[in-house]
Amino acid sequence: MARLAAEGAVNDERVAGAIARTQTSVRGRGRQRVRMEIERAGIDKATARRTVEEVFAGLDDDALLEAALAKRLRGRAGIANDREFARLYRYLVAEGFDADRALAALKRRKRDEDQ
Repeated sequence: MARLAAEGAVNDERVAGAIARTQTSVRGRGRQRVRMEIERAGIDKATARRTVEEVFAGLDDDALLEAALAKRLRGRAGIANDREFARLYRYLVAEGFDADRALAALKRRKRDEDQ
């Protein structure tokens, strides 16, 4: 292990970056979920936090959230009812998006559809 680490073959920061990029670009997940996935891979919390900050510095959190919401709605423009609203909220929070931002995005979507 020491030899591999010295050669750079085993590098927690590089692995954390790869996980973060995959979780955001392929899976469309938010900050908290990405950090949790990195920690689940056995990488320490400080490295996970630092990597998430670096990766998300180049991303638009709101656009990522909107993309996750659009994917979940599967092309439909509106939210059918309060039950679906609650289900979408739980989904977005579970995907790692900030609860306040998720709620605001859902309310904005609902308001736009009511107009």
